[in-house]
Amino acid sequence: MITTLVLGAGVSLGYNYPSGESLVDLIRERLHPNMDRNFLSALSQLRPYSIDQFLATKPEYQDKVKPIIADIIARHENKNNYSTVIKENDFYRFFFNKIHPDQYSNFRIITFNYDRSLEFRRSTAVIHQYPVPEFGPTFVERCERLKIVHVHGRLPKFDEESVDLDLRPNYHGEYGKYAKTMSEMHLIPGSLQREEISRSASHEFDRQAQTTFDFVFNKGVNSEAISFLEGSDRIFFLGFSYHEFNLEKIGISKIDLTKKLLLEQNLNCLKLMFED
Repeated sequence: MITTLVLGAGVSLGYNYPSGESLVDLIRERLHPNMDRNFLSALSQLRPYSIDQFLATKPEYQDKVKPIIADIIARHENKNNYSTVIKENDFYRFFFNKIHPDQYSNFRIITFNYDRSLEFRRSTAVIHQYPVPEFGPTFVERCERLKIVHVHGRLPKFDEESVDLDLRPNYHGEYGKYAKTMSEMHLIPGSLQREEISRSASHEFDRQAQTTFDFVFNKGVNSEAISFLEGSDRIFFLGFSYHEFNLEKIGISKIDLTKKLLLEQNLNCLKLMFED
């Protein structure tokens, strides 16, 4: 039986990532009132619930927003968040303890989140559920048995996702490193030195994000997401807000759902279903 999980911002919210609405507010705070006047005015007047739908209708702002979103999301990476999350909101703990990596091929995940927390927890699970941790091609192959598609794109890959461990980038290679670097700027003596280190880190991360953070802010559907849903026996929605734009992106209206078990779930209901 193939199961597809469709994850919205509500899943990442428990690990201290911003909601869709909060992300819009954080983007507004980053915009310069003079340099970004038109963009800021449009955001302030419309006050969208999601930046995704807004950018789909305002493609001219995508290049401006891409590095801002990447920076905001990356600054929320913190490995400690996974040990402090409320039990009822801890989807990753449930899923990666319930499902062994040997079973990953029976699951697909469609996520509307930009962050890489899902991939990080997947890597952690693979590391600790085999007798001898093995990195490189074997490790990556085990992880990728769990197919994941980010409908609107994601942050760059981190270390453990890379087959060649000698090709690790400087500032985003370790999960949470960029956030730690930026949060400790105040500890560096001298304003000029702080500014230089901050600019260097931001530039490197932005360079990586520009090449790997692939936005899909158009009105077309995500073909990979459709293939996941079409090949599924069960479909679970978790932390999902059911915006018409997001449903359109995964082509839900184009799929014959008559032979599929389609469920809107909270985590407690999901646990009961997995007992079946």
